[in-house]
Amino acid sequence: MILFSCVWACFLAIAQPGGGAGPEAAPVATPVGFERMHQVEWAGARSISAAPNGAVVVATGDEGVRAWRVLPTGELEERWTASPERLGAGEGWRTVCVAVSPNARHAAVTMRPAEPWAEAGRVVVVESASGRVVWSGTTGYGPRELAWLENSSGFVVADEGPFGVERGEAPEGAEPSPDGSPAQGPILSVIDPPGSVTLVRAARGSWDDVDRTTLPLSNEHIEPERPGAGPSGRIVRLHPMNAVVPELDMEPAGVATLGRIAYVLLPANNAVVSVDVIAKTIGSIRPLGSFVQTLDASSDDGGIRIDKRLRAMPMPTALALFRDASGRAIMATANTGSLRGDLRDPGHPFQDHAPLLELLEQDFLAEVLANIPAVRDPADLGSLRVCTFFGTEREQGLLRPHALGARSVTAWDGTSLERYSDTGSAFEQAIAEQDPARFNAFPEDPETPDASSTTTGPQPTSIDVISVGGRLLALSAFRNPGGFGVTDLTVRSAARLVGLKVTAAEGGLGSADAAWVRWGGSWLIATAHETGGFVTVHLLDMAPADEPREEPED
Repeated sequence: MILFSCVWACFLAIAQPGGGAGPEAAPVATPVGFERMHQVEWAGARSISAAPNGAVVVATGDEGVRAWRVLPTGELEERWTASPERLGAGEGWRTVCVAVSPNARHAAVTMRPAEPWAEAGRVVVVESASGRVVWSGTTGYGPRELAWLENSSGFVVADEGPFGVERGEAPEGAEPSPDGSPAQGPILSVIDPPGSVTLVRAARGSWDDVDRTTLPLSNEHIEPERPGAGPSGRIVRLHPMNAVVPELDMEPAGVATLGRIAYVLLPANNAVVSVDVIAKTIGSIRPLGSFVQTLDASSDDGGIRIDKRLRAMPMPTALALFRDASGRAIMATANTGSLRGDLRDPGHPFQDHAPLLELLEQDFLAEVLANIPAVRDPADLGSLRVCTFFGTEREQGLLRPHALGARSVTAWDGTSLERYSDTGSAFEQAIAEQDPARFNAFPEDPETPDASSTTTGPQPTSIDVISVGGRLLALSAFRNPGGFGVTDLTVRSAARLVGLKVTAAEGGLGSADAAWVRWGGSWLIATAHETGGFVTVHLLDMAPADEPREEPED
């Protein structure tokens, strides 16, 4: 019984892990509200950015890139549209990410070919006012996010290095894939280019003289495993298939800069890598570890039950770097989660997740864990998808299951990566209260609640931080079912969700990105709804109607 209790405690990780905020009482963060202002159609809207002065809002979509000006009414008026062809790309290319420079003069756009594993990507710099191309060049394979340097002299691109699969014909009568898609043929070969980071800098501020460097990631950059790393997950997560050649496992996603340093996220590896932009060098790839999270773990539990506690790897795809009031560097992450392949899918090269009950049936679980009733119950923990190779012990199997994505926003020390605080289950709680009929629904099927509870839940996908009224507010879009939330990070040890808007009821499905937009003395929120196919604009209300407002003095 003692052994059972010890393992159960290890499984749930009830003890507070290191690196979190202390037990001191946190200050109360004032809630914020939102007022819907406008909506414009833009099919496949997936990345959105605004000039710091609010002069232009730019978003990528299925047709390329579109820019708008913000009218005094808060409405968006189109300024220009540029197709991939106008940006110099060939047939089949698509735009991925866009970011407006800090000085508002330019916007940079990443683009991918139809087969991003077979051909290097491109990045284009355009005038933000007109869309005129002023420079273009190649990147690594599969460019994803980009971030400008603070002085607008250049930017950093995260090159995902996505894999491609060559397949044979599916056997007649073959069963469909676990996700319901048609059966696939056997894998003949896997094309998996390494992930990389591309640095682009304009010499002396001129885009006629550009220095471009692509730096590949390698196993030499991985930080050595720390003593006692296992229970808290303080090791870089690498798929066993790529253990010999780790660089093939690294798929850069989000990126942010602060001074001469850039941080690039590796979601599938649950890690972050630093880059010295001036020296053109890759620093250490450091793990983000895991921490206890409370979440809804099942779509078979008959409703909303946000009551399961277990370890979760944050696996963020978006981050922000900034300084707080004391001048300390802070990193904030949107903890999305990363799922690459189901263990039950023979047609996927990276089978890195599966429901706990499936792992039990395939004898993947440690014996003591297999005897826990909750693991055997699909309405409890049995249907939750966890990592198949993280938290294992030699000759025992999976002993410490980890959820894939923490479903939250986290504040970290920007230097040591000490975890200060996390929003916990606040996103799920707020969505459940505001729109229970669409709680954790996939945007493709918004009327089926709870469907994503077994995987990544709300899936926050972006983060954008502003300083307003003495507060640091982080804006994050969430994909399932769609919407955005605002987290107060003013006190680094007390991250608090202070406002959330579910936009699914009005068609704002599959929200992929959101950006702050300055509007006179106020702030707007522009959200790109990839599944819904449009961009919405909301006004931030710092003192919503149900909160007391300060009256002016006589």
